[in-house]
Amino acid sequence: MNKNILVLLFVTFISVTSCFGQNQTLRDSLLMFHTAEELEEMSLTEIQNVIRKLRGQELIPEKTKDSLDFYGITKLNKNSIDTAQIKENIDKYINQLSRDTSKLKKRIIPNSFVDIYNRFLSGFYLDIRERNLRHKNYKNYTTKSGSEYSFDINDFNNHAKRTYYYDEEDIVLVEIETRNGIFKEEESLYLRQVPPYRTELNYFAFNNGELVFYKKVLKGEVYTGYGKSYEEIANSRTTPVDIEIRYFYKSNNFLTLKGESRLVKNNWKDNIPNIELYEIFHRSNEYIIVARNYLLELQDFDNKENDYLEPTINSVVKFEDVND
Repeated sequence: MNKNILVLLFVTFISVTSCFGQNQTLRDSLLMFHTAEELEEMSLTEIQNVIRKLRGQELIPEKTKDSLDFYGITKLNKNSIDTAQIKENIDKYINQLSRDTSKLKKRIIPNSFVDIYNRFLSGFYLDIRERNLRHKNYKNYTTKSGSEYSFDINDFNNHAKRTYYYDEEDIVLVEIETRNGIFKEEESLYLRQVPPYRTELNYFAFNNGELVFYKKVLKGEVYTGYGKSYEEIANSRTTPVDIEIRYFYKSNNFLTLKGESRLVKNNWKDNIPNIELYEIFHRSNEYIIVARNYLLELQDFDNKENDYLEPTINSVVKFEDVND
């Protein structure tokens, strides 16, 4: 039986029997340290060891197959590393990287098919590990019905920008920005009244070829026809900003921080460091695979092995326009 099914059955068993005092206490104790999603990704041995650790019992040695997570990454024993020192080292590296960004060589990929699908539909790949395409006809994909909102790839012509930053020949930072009207000289294309898009910024920082830091910033509100009116959203002086930060060591996400606030629109980026962050107990190595794909996509693009990073057909900016 599939490992994940077994784990899910185990977690479900705890939930179903929670009417008994002991099991309710056990389930609550598990959820104090792990999310339901994390428990579902654990092997049976891992769950047994989580319970045994809570009870002060000797841990069961893990089998080799149990040492890999859902993404095929060797799981780290977080008790064996100094997470505080590692976080401090990563913070120093990120601060230095931020200061040096303007000096680094960079390549800009405007309005790529991958970034449009990842941001505005259900993702470019059906399985990010195997990189098999969700829509084979991705250059002309459109839908007018079904569970997805109405989507036509040809409508997205100025919505995404991906930037690779290099230190010598090594990529040290990948930045993805998705919103309406990325390149300001083309803003006149969007004078018609349309629901405002939310700006999403994703940053993946690499050190010696390994992902060490991920940050996601989501800014803005979307008019839905319910709640606030379009005018209230468009004319408000402030905007909601959500931030998520993840730290990695040896391809393992060992710390996740989140925060949210309302910031003044005209300088919201400058005030992001003032947002108070809090730790959440959610670890996922999915971002290791996502970051790997960004590197592989560029490699394939340069080798002319695929054209996933080409701009959408109606893009207002081409690759050559921004990479002299």
